[in-house]
Amino acid sequence: MKFLPIVERELLIAARGPAAYRWRTGVAAAGLAFVALIAGLQSARGIPAPAQGMAMFRALILLSTLYAFLASVAVTADCISREKREGTLGLLFLTDLRGWDIILGKLAANSLNTIYGLLGLLPLLALPILMGGVSIAAGVGATVAVVNLLFVSLSLGICVSSLSWDERRATFAALTVGLVLLVGPLLLAGLGTYFGQPSTHAWLVAGLSPIYPLISGISLTGANAAPIALLPSHLLGWALLAMASLLAQSTWQSRGDAGARRTVDDRVFTPRHPAARAGHRRRTLDVHPLVWLLERHPGKRFYADGLVLAIVLIWAWGFRTYGTDMFGGPTWFLIVPLAFTVHLILTSWVVAESSMRLLEDRRSGALELLLCTALTDRDLIRGHRLALRRLFLRPVLLLAAAEVFVAFTGFGTSDDAAAQNGRWLMLAMASAILLDTHALSWIALRLATSLSSVNRVGLVALAITPFGPALLAALTITLVSLFTRGGSLVSFPTGLAIWFGWVVVVDLVVGWGLCRSSLLRGFRETVCHAEHRANTTA
Repeated sequence: MKFLPIVERELLIAARGPAAYRWRTGVAAAGLAFVALIAGLQSARGIPAPAQGMAMFRALILLSTLYAFLASVAVTADCISREKREGTLGLLFLTDLRGWDIILGKLAANSLNTIYGLLGLLPLLALPILMGGVSIAAGVGATVAVVNLLFVSLSLGICVSSLSWDERRATFAALTVGLVLLVGPLLLAGLGTYFGQPSTHAWLVAGLSPIYPLISGISLTGANAAPIALLPSHLLGWALLAMASLLAQSTWQSRGDAGARRTVDDRVFTPRHPAARAGHRRRTLDVHPLVWLLERHPGKRFYADGLVLAIVLIWAWGFRTYGTDMFGGPTWFLIVPLAFTVHLILTSWVVAESSMRLLEDRRSGALELLLCTALTDRDLIRGHRLALRRLFLRPVLLLAAAEVFVAFTGFGTSDDAAAQNGRWLMLAMASAILLDTHALSWIALRLATSLSSVNRVGLVALAITPFGPALLAALTITLVSLFTRGGSLVSFPTGLAIWFGWVVVVDLVVGWGLCRSSLLRGFRETVCHAEHRANTTA
């Protein structure tokens, strides 16, 4: 028997496809554009080359870290759970293959494009070295640390996938556990140092985080040398792979519905009496048949409400404890970063709910049966949007109202620049969350007719908005700064207006214009064309 036969087969298949070359070229091009953006901003301010090199180095490290973590988790979180859903994982174990063979084979198949992308991005770290301000040792050490972060994130994603069944839950669990792994050891080490624990213990705990070498300043020699600083997290990555191989052998017979009756939703929100369940089914069917399909779990309507209410309570506590000094004051982290985080969670949630039902129906063949009913295209889309409104309209309006309230009351009566900037930022964010969620509901539904998974729909939809307007605004600000006499940067209100303008343009043009008109004009034709193309490609 060959050594790691699945790895060899998967690598040969992936190497023949064009996706690897396109992805590597795209990531490298995006990295070059990011470098040009940073260099343009720094040159416009007249900053010396060594300082520019250091700023560019830090920005590239941040970009590489985000790419290594998010891309690796996204591509491996569903690789084993998909095999479970399709019933093919058990067939692999009927052969002479072991858990290691399958795990390493799936790891090689799903991580090849991600590794190629990182290989296209890491050479850009040589540019800050050439500009000065960054030593060769720091550049090489940071490169090794980013590669180690990629390895640990891939191992984590495939380990979580070995425990999961559902695609969306696997992705959410992998992201949550990954964030805990990145930040948790650093917080524990800080608490240990604060309470007088030895520095060696704190170093061992902090070393479990793959980003610890990047934060502490990795080098090639000395106490913080790369082999020593990376050892705890690297061993953790191999331990996760070993755990994934054992879990794959022991959980391949599990079924996704095995624990459905023990969920919080069924225990708290689902009525136990048959008559009450029939009443809920009758009420949702009277609204629209698709509302019943999308709201079969009654508690789903309250999850987003709970998230927004928790954020509002945190803001109320900060306002009551620290007063109106909330922008630039002691509770700034409770306002702006928390608002951005909630916006990203809500938009991701809207994308998942907008696309998940259609994707599941496409995979199971239920969509063909639904299209054979008397429901027209507009009826199908209207029912889908009714269900989304029942899920998200109330929490989105509550969050927007809370941000407007913070804008007018949370910054006091001061007229200084910080308070004014805070007011305008919160008002812009309150408007942006309304526009983004409305646009993403159309964009995700349109993408679900052509893409094959929730993860892919989420990546493309979130790249369009909210990340698309942010990148366009950064590029616009850079160009304005370069062509402005004296190279002065634009003011904060001007930059905020540019960003909000791009939000309006992207949401209206892509969401309301292209995706909405495409779905209303021919939903059946769009779905049938996508299915025909998928069958032809297969």
